[in-house]
Amino acid sequence: DLKYEMTHEVIGKNSAVVEYSSSGTLENNEKGVPAYMRGKKYVLKNCTRMDFENGKIVSEATYFDQVSFLKQMGYFEQKK
Repeated sequence: DLKYEMTHEVIGKNSAVVEYSSSGTLENNEKGVPAYMRGKKYVLKNCTRMDFENGKIVSEATYFDQVSFLKQMGYFEQKK
């Protein structure tokens, strides 16, 4: 049920920045997902920057708020 929604973009001659939200549910079949996270829904704000040369992407970096994601998954509620 993964969904993406673009919220903002800035396009330059040799680069682009795209802001978007993603949402979904962590499913049981995802390898390495702790049991307490399975089946939980999440919403993330993301930002991706791409650099272009000769019409091709030569570098890309994506950022998101990992603490927000971990809070939504109940990570901080787990006993260590």
